[in-house]
Amino acid sequence: MFHQQQFNQFCILILVAFFFIGCSTFIKNDISKDDVSVNKKQITPMEVLESSSEVMSNLDTLRFRIVHESGDTELFPGIYIDRMDVSIVFPNEYHVKFYGKGNSNQITKGEIIVF
Repeated sequence: MFHQQQFNQFCILILVAFFFIGCSTFIKNDISKDDVSVNKKQITPMEVLESSSEVMSNLDTLRFRIVHESGDTELFPGIYIDRMDVSIVFPNEYHVKFYGKGNSNQITKGEIIVF
């Protein structure tokens, strides 16, 4: 049971990461190196995942919303989403709402509920 919970948390983390990558816009950083003190400690991706997993394993619930500032993400062929609301009640309840449009600009709202 515990391994399934960790696997589910990892899958959600990956889904959110892909959504953030697809929705993010890149802004030029105009701060010079003299303005900011830099922490020289290097953090590996594995350390980030382990730390995130440790924090998430202690949560009872997790709720978040992801909204595109511009554009959208193709969820399924012909279905493009621009907003997603996620509610997770650990260990095994998930509720995802997504909003968007189809190829012919019809409005789409979908829900995925897992108990």
